[in-house]
Amino acid sequence: MQISGNLNNMMDNTTTQISSIKTNNLKSKADAAVKDNDDTVLMDACKQFESYFIDQIMKEMRNTLSKDDGDSMIPKSKGETMFTEMKDSEYSKQATDNGGIGIAKLMFEQLKKTNS
Repeated sequence: MQISGNLNNMMDNTTTQISSIKTNNLKSKADAAVKDNDDTVLMDACKQFESYFIDQIMKEMRNTLSKDDGDSMIPKSKGETMFTEMKDSEYSKQATDNGGIGIAKLMFEQLKKTNS
């Protein structure tokens, strides 16, 4: 049990660090695009943000589901949890590539307007 608990803590810390790195990279990319007045790069950064936002929504929706292994017939392994997170991330990218929920377009227009 102790090893499993440490592994879970390590996985949670890694996930938090990856999330922080993603947000910092998105901010840097958007700042550089605005500075260079590059619409293509700025739109790409906005789409990446929207994808990340949708991914976080899906993650929080999954967190509302019961995690008590006693409630499910087959307990989920760490591997299955990681696969589900990667699948949700890919769904988020696909949703954004297919029009998304409009956040990328709104962000792009606002950033262009405020930095013109």
